[in-house]
Amino acid sequence: MEKILKKLVDEISSLATEGREITYSKNAIGITTLLFCPLKAEFRQQHPEIKTEGPEIDDGYFFEKAVKQAATNLFGKRTLIEPTIPYESPQGVRIEGHPDLVIVGKEKVLALECKAPNFLFSTANGTGNSILFCKNGQTVSISPHYQLQARIQKFLLQKHFNNKEIVHYIFAKTLIRSKSQLKKVYIFHETQTAATQQEMEYMISQFLNEKSPRYPWECHYCPYKKHGICEGKAITQKTETLKEVPPHLKNLTESYIQAHTTLKEIEAMLKRALPPDTHIELPLNGKPTKIGWITRTRYIWNIPKLFNTLGKQIFDFLYLKPRATAALEEAIQRSGKDPQQFREKTSKTTWKAL
Repeated sequence: MEKILKKLVDEISSLATEGREITYSKNAIGITTLLFCPLKAEFRQQHPEIKTEGPEIDDGYFFEKAVKQAATNLFGKRTLIEPTIPYESPQGVRIEGHPDLVIVGKEKVLALECKAPNFLFSTANGTGNSILFCKNGQTVSISPHYQLQARIQKFLLQKHFNNKEIVHYIFAKTLIRSKSQLKKVYIFHETQTAATQQEMEYMISQFLNEKSPRYPWECHYCPYKKHGICEGKAITQKTETLKEVPPHLKNLTESYIQAHTTLKEIEAMLKRALPPDTHIELPLNGKPTKIGWITRTRYIWNIPKLFNTLGKQIFDFLYLKPRATAALEEAIQRSGKDPQQFREKTSKTTWKAL
């Protein structure tokens, strides 16, 4: 019976990838080759029979197929499915991007890159919406390599459709936490900035000269290591200080330093302006957030004394430290004692920022 059920799973995987074939011209590489270990590109050509497999991969392909079909139904011939968008590097490397979906309008081009990750962290707790719109990693934590892939796609599309505005989204179907429960949602994460040509050439130079994984976790999930094709390579830990900021990071680092300086200046003014034990509430990502001087009360409980009074009942309220304070106080009062006999009270006022 297990063999039959495994065949069923194999058939599901076949259906997920059915009709999906991305081709590259001779010696061209894809965007993901720039993002991850360059050795995978070589192994992919040498061992086309080895595939990355798993339920999450199948989920991603099924989601892609549904989105592509829906867009074709709505927009017809204006819908381009995984078109080849090239870039010729001065370093002699041809990059070919394949965004999942491109819809060409008269003045704008809409591109979607579909993802179906198992879970994404979100600050959208309490939302009842099944569709979320966000940008710059706000509201939902989009993986950095997803965002970099999207920025490269936007760069290629801007060069290819140089007379039209490019609007690019990562379109994800995933679980987030909402009201302390997991909720499945659709997410449209807008790609606001394209990669620069300096960034592209830097990544291409890395591809040509650094044949090793880009992330510590790559070897663990690599199908070529699993099949014994590659033994895996450790990432070289670079501890030296860079003499100069890489060109593709200059704008980011300058903006980061300026933002940090401005933030500290504003925070210092707020500290002086707000009286002690005073705070304000401001809306942040749709929910009130406290900023200012916050006084917190902390109880230090006498565990042996509690055990002598409550016995084994104490384990209903404790987990390394007392958690259920209100319920614990009630239990002590029912025993005829005052909770203050079992604890010391301390208060501390600290500054709370964003």
